[in-house]
This record gives sequence, structure tokens and C-alpha cells, in this order.
Amino acid sequence: MSKRKILFVCSLNTARSAACEYILNKYAGDRFEAKSAGLLASGTGMSPTLISALNKYEKIPKDELLSFKSTRFSEKLGNWADMIICVTREHASIILDEYPEYSNKVNWFEYGIEDNTRNEDSAYLCILNIKRNLNELFDIEKDSVKIVSLNQKNVYYVQLLENEIFGKEAFPMNEAIGDFRLGIVAKVNNTVAGYIATSYASDQMDVLTFGVKKEFRRRGIGEKIMRKLFELAAEKGVKSVFLEVRYGNESARLLYEKTGFVKCGIRSGYYSDPKEDAVLYECVIGK
Repeated sequence: MSKRKILFVCSLNTARSAACEYILNKYAGDRFEAKSAGLLASGTGMSPTLISALNKYEKIPKDELLSFKSTRFSEKLGNWADMIICVTREHASIILDEYPEYSNKVNWFEYGIEDNTRNEDSAYLCILNIKRNLNELFDIEKDSVKIVSLNQKNVYYVQLLENEIFGKEAFPMNEAIGDFRLGIVAKVNNTVAGYIATSYASDQMDVLTFGVKKEFRRRGIGEKIMRKLFELAAEKGVKSVFLEVRYGNESARLLYEKTGFVKCGIRSGYYSDPKEDAVLYECVIGK
């Protein structure tokens, strides 16, 4: 069975369309062959912040990304493609004005992707929006991690995992649903693999509980949950996220520090059974 040929188009082909090419080839390269182009491309390399974000969050080799050179959209590429996907409707209109014969193959993303990769955080948001669009079109993460909201439909299963992880110290998950509460659940093949529950007021957020099922650890699921939390927290105007963790929980502390949390205090004897100090962490959103 031959692969379907997909061409992504933006303005310069140094960020948005280039990221689309690499992400689709990574997640669905068995079904699609992806290329990218820019209406005003001039043969320059990929955005350095995008290279960093694709390498860090999608594990795409940096050498491969550094070798990328932008390509100008052409009739040859248009004829090659089975589908031309533009990052905005405006890009699609430009192509259709010059090549009306492509009307049956030109499409554009339903959710807009801002032309903004000035720093790693904005590049990461660009990647998330691209994956959102590609999931709508091609279901690229059908065998991967799905991120959904904590709600009444899944809270029972999240509570089971909370009990499994924390035992007597388990948080009552029903209290994590409601006004000024934000919860996220990660699912793998319809199984709850991890979750986080928070409360927020004004510009501050506190993590109530966070856990990843033992067999799903060391697969980047905790990091995905945290990154999604930061994205949603920023939309709510949150500037700082706080949490506490057992002093001896080194794996959790490494994850928090990797995702941007900084130690800001100690609570002596905070935990019981066994008694242990809590380390306080803060993450400044968008820093």
C-alpha cells in the first residue's frame, strides 16, 4: 500500500510547516510521506528555538533538524502532493489564486497556529497546536498518550490509581472537580496512566496531587501532563504553580526540576507514615 503524500505550507518554511513535516513523519510515517514548503522560502535553516523544542519534547535528532533547509512552494511540489495543507486559510487562498487546479487538494488547519517561535515556550505551544490539528485530520496519536480533562466520567478510575499510588495519603479526587479546580488525565489505550489535580486563585495555583501508574513511568507521561498543565494554567492567568513532595522522592523531584520547578522551601515533618520533610517547589509560568 502506497503512502499518502502530504505537503505542508506556510510563509517561510522555517517553523510551522517544517514542524508539521517532522511531526507527521514521526507519528504516522507508516501511512504518510510528508514534505513542507514556504510561499516565500529562501533556503534558510529551521528556527533555532523550534529545533530545540522538537529535539527536547519530540526527541527528534538535532543533527537531522539542523540539516533542514527551507523550500519554496512550486508547481512541481503541488503536483507531487495528494493533499496540500496550509497552516492558515490565508496561505490556502494565495495558492488557489495562482493554482486553481489544486482546489480539490488544498486544505487548511481548523485551529490557528500563531507565527511565533521566539522562545522555547512559544515553540512548544506551536508544536502542541500542530499535534492538535494533525490529530483531528489523521489521528496521529491513536496508539499514544491522550490528554483529557479530569471529570465525573473518569474520576472513579483516577481515584483507583490515586489509592494505588498513595494508599492512606490518597487525595479524595471528587474534591478536585469544581470551581477553581483544574485536573488533567493521561490515557494510554483507554487506560488511566497518569493525572494531576490542582486548585487556583488569582494568579497562583497549587498542585493537590500528581501521579503516574508504575508501568507507565519513564515514558515521558509525567512531563506531558506538566506541560499541558502549564499551557492551561497560563490561559487562566496563573503566574506561579506550587507543590510539595517528599524529600526522599528523588524521581519526582527530578521530573519537577526538569519541567521548570525551583526549590523554594522546606516543611519539616510534613509527611507521616513514614515521617519526612516536604520540599516546596515553585514554577513561574512563561519564564
